Amino acid sequence: EGGRVLQAVVRDISERKRVEAQLREAHDQQEDRVRLRTAELAAANQELKREIVDRTKLEEELAYERFLLATLMENSLEYIYFKDTESRFLRIGKALADYFGLNDPAGAVGKSDLDFFSVEQAEQYLRDEREVMRTGKPVMDKEEEQPWPDGRTEWISTTKVPLRNPQGEVVGTFGV
Repeated sequence: EGGRVLQAVVRDISERKRVEAQLREAHDQQEDRVRLRTAELAAANQELKREIVDRTKLEEELAYERFLLATLMENSLEYIYFKDTESRFLRIGKALADYFGLNDPAGAVGKSDLDFFSVEQAEQYLRDEREVMRTGKPVMDKEEEQPWPDGRTEWISTTKVPLRNPQGEVVGTFGV
């Protein structure tokens, strides 16, 4: 009977060693998976850091571009405008706002030439803009008669170009 007990103890010890070996192997495999996942996460973290740096740079560049556009729109003596496909003003420069008698250029947003010019003049501007949008070709240095609020008339040189979105589609006009 002592031999059976000894055999049972040996079997028990052998089984424990086998289970311990399986546990060590499972532990080592788990450690390998953790190391691999940690390396993947570290690489992803580095990529995210690069993307954040790139995005921050792009945001700074965009802010600078906006600053330049705002400076141009605020300080240029030229009459500058952007219009949508319905020839409604999206944005105008301060000089044009002053010409229209507006205190703020934003007052022109959503309005058309009919809000500021005679019907005949507004229709001519609309014809030109529709042609620019239809063909995608600019109208360069067109001489036009320009009436002023005080009744005098001048001849001005106008340039109208297609306004395109990032995909290259014509989404309005830009004019000076």
